[in-house]
Amino acid sequence: MHNHRRLCVASVIALGVIVLVAVLYLAGWLRQAGDAAHRSHFKTFPCERMRYDVVSWVGKTGSVEIEVSPLLEELPGPPAYRIVYTLQTTPAVSAVYAVKGQMSVLVDAGTLLPREYEERMTTGPGIMGGHNKHNKFVYNQVKHELLYYKEKDKQKGLELRRTRQIPPNAQHFGSLLYFLRYAPLKPGDDINIVVSGKSRDETTNVSVLRHEDYVTPDGRKGEAIALKADSNFGKEEMEGVTFLAWLDKSERFLVRLDAKTKWGTISARLVKRTVLKDAALEADESSGNHTGKIQVDTTARKAAP
Repeated sequence: MHNHRRLCVASVIALGVIVLVAVLYLAGWLRQAGDAAHRSHFKTFPCERMRYDVVSWVGKTGSVEIEVSPLLEELPGPPAYRIVYTLQTTPAVSAVYAVKGQMSVLVDAGTLLPREYEERMTTGPGIMGGHNKHNKFVYNQVKHELLYYKEKDKQKGLELRRTRQIPPNAQHFGSLLYFLRYAPLKPGDDINIVVSGKSRDETTNVSVLRHEDYVTPDGRKGEAIALKADSNFGKEEMEGVTFLAWLDKSERFLVRLDAKTKWGTISARLVKRTVLKDAALEADESSGNHTGKIQVDTTARKAAP
């Protein structure tokens, strides 16, 4: 009985982490800012860092940091932004089921469509040390093609495992709502977005519910846009989960995300936001002004220019 209970707790925590990862991508947190006069054909994002606490009915279970790079103009192809997510479960949770690592999304600065998604994560029972995985998607938005890479052997690195056709303007769940920066988002609006993953395409419906007051991490009063999203992202464990997101009304950064599951609500709550104004002056990814530790596989990128 005790072993069964521990297994149930571990399963719930694991689900919570999975839901958190998905939930964090259900918001557009990027605001229009800076010198747009000579780059009017690009969307302008602030170079910012945001930290969230993840809490559930068992208390704090982990943290997530999101950092947006300066505009990257030295990459192959058009200018882009890199958004890096750093995830870490608390020591108590990690002893049962650990989640640690980074996810990186390269977003085209003109279209706000994904060009690359890469993850280096360690997940699994902490007592066993977890399981390391390194995957990558490359989106060819011209040919409507997705290339999936996976590392099974560290000596060989990332290898192409699958190529498939995807719909036009396909998003990854790590970039699907960036375009909301430029959407009216009036209460009552409904938006459908196609999210393309390794093996399937999912339609995510986002409903704009209302405007609400909220208190910022530094104690000021703000106004947020409340959204509801319905999608399981192609994962059976997310069926029946409802996602709620609150975005700052004026700057569109994420304030809070809730995943309402049959076990209870799991929340990601903003605790600190910093706009890195000095870093925003640099457009070279090698500047080190963002937290991304992921070394991008250039061969994989060139496979789908």
